[in-house]
Amino acid sequence: MGFCTKCGKELPDGARFCFECGQVVHPYTPNQIESPTSRQAVFVGRLIKCPNCGENLDSFTIKCPSCGYELRNIQATSSVKELATRIQQVEASRPREKKHLLYTHLNYSATDEQLANIVSSFAIPNSKEDLLDFLILASSNIKLEAYAFERHNMSAGQRMIHEAWLSKFEQAYNKAHISFANDPEFSSVEEIYRNKMQQIDRKK
Repeated sequence: MGFCTKCGKELPDGARFCFECGQVVHPYTPNQIESPTSRQAVFVGRLIKCPNCGENLDSFTIKCPSCGYELRNIQATSSVKELATRIQQVEASRPREKKHLLYTHLNYSATDEQLANIVSSFAIPNSKEDLLDFLILASSNIKLEAYAFERHNMSAGQRMIHEAWLSKFEQAYNKAHISFANDPEFSSVEEIYRNKMQQIDRKK
């Protein structure tokens, strides 16, 4: 009797897969004959279950459809949460800058450039929940005043950061469209994207 090299779970003799994490223990050999009725489990992601009744839950579920249990304390996606935290830290450390008309409208600060680079270099998430979290964050950082008369009051740095968010917003939407456009849950992504683009069109 051995142990899984991935999760450390104790394995029964002759096990070919870890019953805990699905790790292959013993690969197939030519002498092993596969039964026509046998099946192999394929692990493609984390299975989410209701903590109250054990029902399998779909993405974006906040209430169990079987027992009505409300899912609380759901943690934000780590990558998106880390992005927001990093931006807040950089913004909080921004040095006091001179309010000069020419400087404000024609130049940008090192902080502005750093924030734009952080957004531009962010890797678009893969999962549906992560993409939705990012689209919400990006949508809130796209400045509608960039398309109106008020754009004259925006600094060059603010416009740079706005363009970085807009570019990533469109990238995230395109990735979601390619990944799960036929999934009913895509409607949430579509709604966020369409609402923001309509707001931009009205401002223009």
